[in-house]
Amino acid sequence: MQSELVSQQKRLSKQAASAERYEELALTLADIKQQLAIQQLYQAKHTQQQQRIAHERSTNEVSALQASYETLKAKQDKLAAHINQEQWLKDDAQSAHYQQQLSYQQSEHQLSATKSQLSATAQQLASLDQQREQAVAEIESI
Repeated sequence: MQSELVSQQKRLSKQAASAERYEELALTLADIKQQLAIQQLYQAKHTQQQQRIAHERSTNEVSALQASYETLKAKQDKLAAHINQEQWLKDDAQSAHYQQQLSYQQSEHQLSATKSQLSATAQQLASLDQQREQAVAEIESI
């Protein structure tokens, strides 16, 4: 019976050693799981910070692009106003030039009409002068 007890004691000792080993492994596994969870938490926090930094950069870039767009839009509006003013000045100059040409043509027409009248008056004077000379010649002959 003693050998049976020794045999049982050996089995129980092995079981106790196995249970202690299992408990140690379970604790080690729990520590590893906890360390993994902490590492994953830190990694998630780091990723979140990186994404926040990237978002801030993107926001700043969008703000800069928006400001640049507004500046370019203002310049475009200014140029459009300037172009419209230049077009108005061009149209006004063309209108003034047209009026000047019209006035010039009217003046030339009046000059031509006046020359015709002057020529007709000169012919009338020449004719009257001839008639006067004939009348004087007739008077002298009488």
